[in-house]
Amino acid sequence: MTEGLLNLSYEGIEDSIYDSYAMRSFMHIDFNEQQVPDATTLLKFRHILEANKLGEKIFADFNNRLDKAGLMMHGGTIVDASLIATPKSLRITMASVILKCIRQRRATNGTSK
Repeated sequence: MTEGLLNLSYEGIEDSIYDSYAMRSFMHIDFNEQQVPDATTLLKFRHILEANKLGEKIFADFNNRLDKAGLMMHGGTIVDASLIATPKSLRITMASVILKCIRQRRATNGTSK
């Protein structure tokens, strides 16, 4: 599962277990008590998961736990709130256009502010 999430080969996962405390903690590996699984062991484990369709069951259980905790996203809208820089002259031009529109609207409505 971690190889897909982290985009690593099995050899890369083996190396990251040695190099990363976070990876060792995630996999509950203590160098004093256990050996780090090599790439072949990790691959064999994946084949066992696939043969017994356990990966799908694990993800279904994981999704259920997220859903019960209220952390599952069921739908929504993506909003792009990017800010872009504009030249000062353009901002002044836009402000003057907006003011003209406001003045015209007030003139047609009969207000004099």
